[in-house]
This record gives sequence, structure tokens and C-alpha cells, in this order.
Amino acid sequence: MKTPILYLTRALALIVMSIFAPLAHATLYDVVNVSALPNTFECSLVATQMDVTINGTNVHAMIYKDMSPGAAVLSPAGGIPIARINANVGDRIICHFTNNLSAGINPEGASVHWHGLELDNDSDGTGVTQDSVLPGQNYVYQFNIFRPGLYWFHSHMMPGNATFAGMYGALIIPNTNETALVSAGTLPNPTNTYTLVMSDIDFNPTNGVVSRQIKTSIQTNWFTINDIVMKCHLFETGQPGGDNAACSWAARPGKTVLVNGQAPTTNSPTQTPIYNVLAGQRVRLQLLNDAIARDFRLRLLNNGSGATTNLYRIGGQGGLINNVRVEGGIQGSWDTA
Repeated sequence: MKTPILYLTRALALIVMSIFAPLAHATLYDVVNVSALPNTFECSLVATQMDVTINGTNVHAMIYKDMSPGAAVLSPAGGIPIARINANVGDRIICHFTNNLSAGINPEGASVHWHGLELDNDSDGTGVTQDSVLPGQNYVYQFNIFRPGLYWFHSHMMPGNATFAGMYGALIIPNTNETALVSAGTLPNPTNTYTLVMSDIDFNPTNGVVSRQIKTSIQTNWFTINDIVMKCHLFETGQPGGDNAACSWAARPGKTVLVNGQAPTTNSPTQTPIYNVLAGQRVRLQLLNDAIARDFRLRLLNNGSGATTNLYRIGGQGGLINNVRVEGGIQGSWDTA
């Protein structure tokens, strides 16, 4: 799914995400580059379980944790921490990955799949191209960055427990000419650039296990993504324990929307993040959809002055586009408002 870069124009703007839910406190953290070599980004990421607070519930999330010296201290009160790697075109990425999840928590193992990038199969991180990194094992991903854009990475060992529970992050690769464009005033500066990682989740409020409450032909209960997919598989192959009802639940979105790892809050004026944008000022939004089965819709609200707030698309996974595109409103015969 494409992840567009957008910026908006006009007065005091409140940014609102999917299903009209207000945004949440940001829990992005930047991964440390431990390499002193030029054109090299080297890091150490560990798959681990971390109990975090979402909607007042203690949730057993799975995350990528930066183990490098000087790495950010992660707070469980901030929701799911999301790793962000900032690299450049021409860099070589070297990522030392260790799976510290126990087999009881995530039996299928884990990986790092670099979504949308061209690279060799041995660093692709999918179940098709490499063996799963099992509990206690480690693996080194190495590849070169050939083009700019917004990308994300996530665990990609089927069927998806780890990703649904929080194992995803952002990879930001700017265009080589962006510094000049910022200096010329064409693009907003880094202070007015915001990365929003959108996702969703379900969890049992009783025990905090990431799972879904579904009604099968047998019972209503909480099941993990893996459990649901397995029940569907057993039904399709005619084996005992299968359930046709599970097939319709496997790819449904999570009920709790997350923005930068935290659930939205509706307590005005404490709902966050709110970006106050002065008249004529531009803000750049770097939007990434890290959900496993949800589309998001971005909506912009002004301060009630009646002024128009304009939204433009300037790029995505392929870097900046040649011509700015107005988003929203009437596009040909389509009403995209």
C-alpha cells in the first residue's frame, strides 16, 4: 500500500485520522546509527515483548527495540514504541536482528521485512525468501538504498501475530535535493515535518493478550491471528478443528486505531497531537499505513474561521513526484472529500 507524503496550508489545523478518530501522542523513536563509516547505517534491533498501556489496559505488545548504546529509553505509558530509521540514498543498511520472543509468545518466529524496497532475497525477511528467525536466534540484514521514499518494516513470518501486536517501524529516505528545496522554501523545514505511523490492534481487556473476540460456530472467545488463520485452514482442508466462521474474521481490521503507537483520545483539549499552523504556513506530513487490514482516511479541520485548508500530495514510496497533486474534493468524476 502506498504511503504518501502530504502537506497542508492555512490556519490552525486539527489533523484527524481514520473513522474520524482524533490523533494520539507520538511514541516514535529514532534508531541509533552505530557505524562511523560513510554511507553506512548500522543498527541492532531486538524482537521483544513489552507491556504497554492502551486505553487504560496493560497490553502485551511485541516491538522492535533498539539495543545500541545511546538508544532511546522506552516508556510503557506511551503506548507501542515505534522505531524510525533515518537513512539516505546510497547508504548501506546493516541491521543486526535478534529474536528474544519466547516460543510460547510467538512460536512462528520473527523477522524484519523491508516493505517496498528492492533487495536480495536473503534480506527480504519474508517466509518465502528466508527461514524464520526462531526464539534465541539472530540474523544480519544487509542491503543498499537505491531510491528515496517513505517505507516501513515489519515482521513477516505468517500469519501475522507479531505485526498485529506492534512489530513495525518507519524507514525514511529523503530525496537528495530536499535540503535545497527546504532552503528555497519549497518544502517545509524539519521542524514542520511530522511522521505519522497509522495502525490498529485488538486485545483482550482481561489479560492484555493481543487477540480478537470472534464468534465461531463453536463458541465466542478470544483468539490470536494465528489461531484464527489456523481454524480457517483446517476448515478449508477438511481437517478436525476447522471453522468456516473463522475465515471471515482473519483479515478484519483491529477495533482500536493507533497513531504512532497510541490509541486516540477524545478528551478535548487534551487530544493529541494537535498542530497549530499559522495562516500561510505549510506543514509536511509523512504518512505510513502499518496496519495489516485497514485503510485510513485523512481529514483536516480548520479553526472554524471558514478558511480553506488545502491538502497536497507531493510524493510517496517513489520519492517526490514531478507535479504536486491536490488531494480531496472533486477529482474528475470522483468526489474524494
